Amino acid sequence: MSQSTRSFNIFEQTLNLSPKRSKQAVYSVSAAYSLAACSVLITPVLLWIKFLLLCVVAGLFFYAYHRLKKLPKLKLSADNEWSICSPAGQWSSVTLEPSTRCFAGLVLLVLRHSNGRVYRFFLLPDSLPKTTFRRLKVRLNTWQLFHS
Repeated sequence: MSQSTRSFNIFEQTLNLSPKRSKQAVYSVSAAYSLAACSVLITPVLLWIKFLLLCVVAGLFFYAYHRLKKLPKLKLSADNEWSICSPAGQWSSVTLEPSTRCFAGLVLLVLRHSNGRVYRFFLLPDSLPKTTFRRLKVRLNTWQLFHS
């Protein structure tokens, strides 16, 4: 099989994405909220205000941490049709937004449902298997090339 035939086959396959929680994202979120908590602790304000602000920071951290766990399954068909799986298990069609970006170690995926809801995902390399992440980047870079 030649190299050109092999790379062309990437576009003929349906790409099933089942992202898992990225350890890199967890570490980044944890570092950001730890920094916020430290800045609250060193701020010269009354003790009860510090406690209140620390409760807010802790609540926001747990909300962000919980959102990292809830990643729906995505599907990219061979004809570049995107689908998203609801928590109930139903698949619905979504469209890829032009604001989607693909970088070396990060994919910012923006999808719009027909009802107007916008889904935003940031996918790091450890949230998908290595080959799936690479195939996704190739498909998105090709899409951006033709839709820019």
